[in-house]
Amino acid sequence: MSRPFHYFKLWNALGLLMLATVAVLMLTQLPAVDGPEHTDKFAHWLVWAVICAWFCELHGSLKGLVLLALLLISSLLEGLQALTTYRASELWDLGANGAGLITGFVVSRLARGRLLGPLDTFLANRIKPPAMK
Repeated sequence: MSRPFHYFKLWNALGLLMLATVAVLMLTQLPAVDGPEHTDKFAHWLVWAVICAWFCELHGSLKGLVLLALLLISSLLEGLQALTTYRASELWDLGANGAGLITGFVVSRLARGRLLGPLDTFLANRIKPPAMK
């Protein structure tokens, strides 16, 4: 079992904000960006790796459920893109999302609470944290 965070609600809210930002970016019409081929796949991989590692860190004993929930959310967002006239849903994007999720899951397992934990402790030592439940 993972240790409790002093600022769990803050970290969870920031994670949900990241997730909402990704959803908005995936479903809105954005100007085309020129760059090396497959740069967008790297972005998909990185974004989902960070989000998965973040939530797996917070919900340590539920890592498997976090991975499954994020896989469903990422698949839903890709599917919703197909319903728009201005975004394309690509199987390779979904693959990059999945690879990112697996990367984040593995990083979280290997880190064993050392991703957000030190920052949480640092803040708790400098700012009076809310009472833990």
